[in-house]
Amino acid sequence: MAAQAGRDFFLDRKPLGIRRLKLEAGLRRWRQFSTRFEEERCWVERWLHMIARSLAKQPSSAPAIVETATMIQGMATSSQGLADWHAIIDGLAKPTFDGALPLSDLSGAIAQRARRGHAGSAASRAQARHRQIRAPALATGAARRAE
Repeated sequence: MAAQAGRDFFLDRKPLGIRRLKLEAGLRRWRQFSTRFEEERCWVERWLHMIARSLAKQPSSAPAIVETATMIQGMATSSQGLADWHAIIDGLAKPTFDGALPLSDLSGAIAQRARRGHAGSAASRAQARHRQIRAPALATGAARRAE
């Protein structure tokens, strides 16, 4: 019964519901002036840039870069997801695209890192995980250079 009463508040048939919807529609134009909008826009631009770089450098990893957007589920509630996303991009994708990390299966490394989720300390876990992922790739890169 209480759930139905709460649900009726949001119906647009009620006068209060109609006023609420009109108020929210009027506030929509002010969102672009908020700091949160600016942060989200910067993140989206960086995400699109990384997709473009992946298409140029490793086209097979582009779907994995696109899929990383699912790690961000509302920036207000998921700052951990944003930190994990930055850790993946800064620790795996950027070095691979710059040639500093010879990682042939970037999409697999991204999927492996994203599966770990966000339990515990993000910074320390991300650094440890990146070292594990990067070690074999750096070793093979060093062996190739030595030949």
